[in-house]
Amino acid sequence: MRPSRARESVARTFSKREIEERLKEMLRRSGAAFLLRLRDDAREIAGTLGLPIEFQRLDTLIGTLLGTRDARLESPAGIARAAGLLYDPQRIDLFQRFF
Repeated sequence: MRPSRARESVARTFSKREIEERLKEMLRRSGAAFLLRLRDDAREIAGTLGLPIEFQRLDTLIGTLLGTRDARLESPAGIARAAGLLYDPQRIDLFQRFF
């Protein structure tokens, strides 16, 4: 959850959009309980590592995907999920190839 600059076109961390997409996929595959457990584990680890700001970002992001918070999202899948719409990027890709 820490921003970083890319060096030689390779970033050391995921972008916010990439994190949103991965969390959305986890939510789609494993359900809300999985994200809640992930958030609880992250809270404990963040306290140990002294990363309260990074945890707050993750907490807000997960809450927004679950519909309990309101923050700006960047990924199409995250935006659709927060709006209560179903969005399956793999299926969209499959339909586009079929078309």
